[in-house]
Amino acid sequence: LYVANNLDNQLTAVDMGKNLNDPITKNLTKNFENFMYNQPSELNINKMPVGSHPSAITLYDNNNTDDQMLYVVNTDSDTVSVIDETKKEIIDQIKVGHKPRDIDIHTVNGMVYVANSMSNTVTVIDQENKPIKNIPTKGKYPTGLAVDEETNVVYVANTDSDTVSLIDGKSNKTKLIQVGNGPTGIAVDSKNNLVYV
Repeated sequence: LYVANNLDNQLTAVDMGKNLNDPITKNLTKNFENFMYNQPSELNINKMPVGSHPSAITLYDNNNTDDQMLYVVNTDSDTVSVIDETKKEIIDQIKVGHKPRDIDIHTVNGMVYVANSMSNTVTVIDQENKPIKNIPTKGKYPTGLAVDEETNVVYVANTDSDTVSLIDGKSNKTKLIQVGNGPTGIAVDSKNNLVYV
């Protein structure tokens, strides 16, 4: 279990281990207060410093190399921390656009997409952790982002323009659709060809 702690600039890693079958952790949502104040002694909790105000996190499981990488968005440092999940070590800090808010990964081609709220762009990061381009969203204050791996389209929720950007993952061409007021989060259901805003 990984948690981005926005106010202490750290990532918390909790090794649930054998506790997954423990009645406390198995019913975590029902017993959250009990879990927090009566944690099993064998529960292993580690904290790793990242950038300033981490706000989003995603895990990339590279089936080709058996590597697992964590990508953490640091909103106030304008960076993404890349963490080797096995070693629990930061291996890279990637400079992105201004005030990044959300992140997602196309797990088939390994491209990482970051929504930058104050620069109105999406940063694309390749498999070698190099930022290769910044794509204008055409919308204002992008805060939520999701990748549809079936169609290779990146969907971006633009809070201040009440729009969603559709970015073609191949051509990087962008078009907008109008949605409700103040969209902040977005999710893709590739199986049923639906996007939720």
